[in-house]
Amino acid sequence: MRRTTTVLAAVTAAVLVVAGVALAQEEPDLAPEHADRPGPTLTATGDGSVSLDVERGGIRLYVVGDVSIEGPAELNVVIESFEKPQPAQREGGTTIELEDFSGSIFIFGSAYTVDVDGHVALHGHGVGTASLDGEGLWKTRSDKGTWPAGFGFGE
Repeated sequence: MRRTTTVLAAVTAAVLVVAGVALAQEEPDLAPEHADRPGPTLTATGDGSVSLDVERGGIRLYVVGDVSIEGPAELNVVIESFEKPQPAQREGGTTIELEDFSGSIFIFGSAYTVDVDGHVALHGHGVGTASLDGEGLWKTRSDKGTWPAGFGFGE
């Protein structure tokens, strides 16, 4: 029990270090066509399962767990982690599967899906739908609540 708690604390600390470094860097322009709108369209933090179906926009994820990303070939995905994972990609599109991942991921594009199982914090701008199952909090420009939840975000 004590070893498990120590390992969990070390993993959590590593994620916080990665998140702190990422936040200290300049945040990319997630949605240039909506630069006049303040604040993220969606913010969520918790433990469990997250499924995002994004019509268009950008999402920054901080994850400890498993991640699956699917979208078109031109999908922009930047993975930041101490482990330097090797994502598997398919021809004609983008498919990324990361198991036991710890780090941050930035995704920008259109018509993509993201599924996460584990601990996640996310911030994003765009239009789409979200399904959150587990324990956590979420907020959009017009609403907020706790997990589990399913809702649309953006315009």
